[in-house]
Amino acid sequence: MAEDHSTKREVPLIEKLIAATGLLLVTAVAGSLAYQAATHDGSPPDIEVEVAGIETVGAGYLVRFFARNQGHTTGAQVRIEGELRQGEKLLEQSITTLTYVPDGGRQEGGLFFERDPRGHHLRLRATGYEKP
Repeated sequence: MAEDHSTKREVPLIEKLIAATGLLLVTAVAGSLAYQAATHDGSPPDIEVEVAGIETVGAGYLVRFFARNQGHTTGAQVRIEGELRQGEKLLEQSITTLTYVPDGGRQEGGLFFERDPRGHHLRLRATGYEKP
C-alpha cells in the first residue's frame, strides 16, 4: 500500500516563537551595526580627566580620577599626567597609563604625590594615546 505524503505537517507554536525571536535578534544586531557605522565618524579620542577624590595614603597622597572619552574612538595606553604647582613653579609630577578608555566610556585611575594636593594647584590632563 502506498503512503500519502501530500499532507502538510503543522508547525508547533514553540517553533514559530523561536524563529520569530531569532529573526528579531538578527534584525536588531544588523540595525545596531548600521547605526554605529552611520553615526561614528572615526574622530579621535577626546579624553577629559576629573578629580574623583583625594586621600591620605601611607607615603603621601592619592588623587583618584575619572578619565571620560567624549570621542568616537577607543584610546589605548592613555597617558594621564598630574602636576602640583605653586604659581608657575612645578613642585611635583605624577604619571600613569590607562590600558584603554572606550569611546563614550570612562576609566578610573589614581596618581600618587608626596605633597598634599589640596594645598597646591592640581592639574590633571591626558597627554597621549595609542590607536588600538
